[in-house]
Amino acid sequence: MVAFMNTTQTIFDPNDKLLSIGEVQRILRISKSRIYTLISLGEFMPPIKIGRVKSFWLTSEVIAYAQSRLDERNVKQRNLKIVGGTT
Repeated sequence: MVAFMNTTQTIFDPNDKLLSIGEVQRILRISKSRIYTLISLGEFMPPIKIGRVKSFWLTSEVIAYAQSRLDERNVKQRNLKIVGGTT
């Protein structure tokens, strides 16, 4: 799992769309509470706060999280094949 909390700097790309919590939920197919749990565990980037109540995530960061999950799954699959003796 990629720990996003340790990143030191993100360079903003003006073409990178800001996503609301609802959009993040739809993309990742997880609940709002799960998103905030992942943030508290350091497994997902905290939102960008705009004003007092508005929170957004960069599309690129949400995609990077989804890609890290896919990569993790693929590594596990590869390891299962090696351990099971099939290639």
